[in-house]
Amino acid sequence: MWSALSRVGGAARLRCDDWWAAADSGRPVRTAPLRVRLEYGAGRAELRAVPAPGGPDGRWRVTVTVRVRGRRLYRPAAAVALRLGRRPLQRSLNNALDDLTALWNAEAPRLLATYPDALRRDGQDLLRESLRRPGNAMPADPLP
Repeated sequence: MWSALSRVGGAARLRCDDWWAAADSGRPVRTAPLRVRLEYGAGRAELRAVPAPGGPDGRWRVTVTVRVRGRRLYRPAAAVALRLGRRPLQRSLNNALDDLTALWNAEAPRLLATYPDALRRDGQDLLRESLRRPGNAMPADPLP
């Protein structure tokens, strides 16, 4: 029983074309371009992120939605715990996203201005190398 509780799994999917289209034009998307799913023995969490143009300065506005649920017999206990701990969890997530935003806004423009070709080349090389390793082929759609 305890080994089932200690297992963590998950998947992530980023549809770059949909992300850039939504970020540049504000065009509505059918599904969130970024989806992350985590599963733990007692619970499951799903994060979705959808960008939109943020204004004339070129920044984005990203809407992040998180759903957390208990699994199997743990569902009632998780519902009570999440109801009681909702505000602190929401505050922690908001603080973490604010920190990530500040870091992104500080570092990304500098890196992209300094090394745009090197970053693109390194990212492509890293992806190719990752996909060449046995067992690392990406599934067509890892999330339901």
